[in-house]
Amino acid sequence: MTNNIISDSGARLMTDFARQTEYKSETINTDDDFDTINDNATSLEDDFEPVPEYKSEPITDEEPVNRNVLSVETSASLYVGVFDSLQQMLLTTLHKWKLKRKIGNDKDLERFEELSQSVADGLRDFNDLEIPDRAKVRILERVKKKVNDLPFTDSEYEQLEESLLLILKEMPGYQLPPNYALMMAMANVMLPRVLDVIVD
Repeated sequence: MTNNIISDSGARLMTDFARQTEYKSETINTDDDFDTINDNATSLEDDFEPVPEYKSEPITDEEPVNRNVLSVETSASLYVGVFDSLQQMLLTTLHKWKLKRKIGNDKDLERFEELSQSVADGLRDFNDLEIPDRAKVRILERVKKKVNDLPFTDSEYEQLEESLLLILKEMPGYQLPPNYALMMAMANVMLPRVLDVIVD
């Protein structure tokens, strides 16, 4: 009895599988579906701001220009100028010290300076001076010439500046800021005046 029931149920099931389907789901139109997706995607893009295009800058080996320092040429000129003033002041002081040792005290130095000037002006003949006085006048004139030759010549300035330019280009940290330019220019102007006070 049971076997007949199972056989009848299996037969009906097979018949149902073999029967033609009366209702089928609609065929998917893939083209319409993709158009719908693309339309939705377009509308979504409109909701976002466009991303700006990034433009890469070319990489160069050049160092960035520091606008807070003077040019290497100006810095080199100021350095050499201050150095020239300092060496004049120092060496003139040393020459005066040596001159006093050879001639005497300030009073003697003043007397021989007047005597040397009178010979230079033609008021007195050098050969008419006493031999000790001639020696001291010659020492005084030789020292004066050395002092007058202390300032750097134009060629010496150029030589020092060219050498210093090479250093400043390789070591930009030694370039001067603009506020130092005034101080160094004032030093160049004032040091010779200080020198006159020290020598006199």
